Amino acid sequence: MTTLNERSSRPKAQQALALPPTLDAQYFTVAEAADLLRARKWTIAAAIREKKLPYIRMGKKFVLMRDDLDAFALANRVDAPNKRD
Repeated sequence: MTTLNERSSRPKAQQALALPPTLDAQYFTVAEAADLLRARKWTIAAAIREKKLPYIRMGKKFVLMRDDLDAFALANRVDAPNKRD
């Protein structure tokens, strides 16, 4: 069985620095989006169902764009309260 390192023409040092393919991607599945946002797939699916997250329908699958995921994450950001001295 060959590993990814054996099949690639790049040296191991460059492979370690390369981003995983999903981080460079523009389009994500629900599972990939959940991994990217460090959330559960259910959370992403609920956001789609509640129309809080735009998506592209490809047959039975949902495809999410990176820009939409970034906007969704920022829209759900909670700022820390200001500490008063």
